[in-house]
Amino acid sequence: MDFTDISFGHNLKVHRAIHKLTQAGFAEQVSRALGRPVSQVAVSQWERGQRAPSYGQLLAIQHVLNYDDDQLVDAVHQLAAL
Repeated sequence: MDFTDISFGHNLKVHRAIHKLTQAGFAEQVSRALGRPVSQVAVSQWERGQRAPSYGQLLAIQHVLNYDDDQLVDAVHQLAAL
């Protein structure tokens, strides 16, 4: 999937669904990878473009969804456009 064609939030939602994760399950995995709590509400806000994840959260998202470095850079560019 090309990150430049659609929003970060939509990409996140699609990749989360591919991994068969609910927002709550995804939040739990990101929390574990980050070492700090991330709520289902935060995931929902990211997907709807209401809030952007921090850099640390982005790295945790990269880990959970197995994004490669190019995908992460594209995600950062999308967030910068918000």
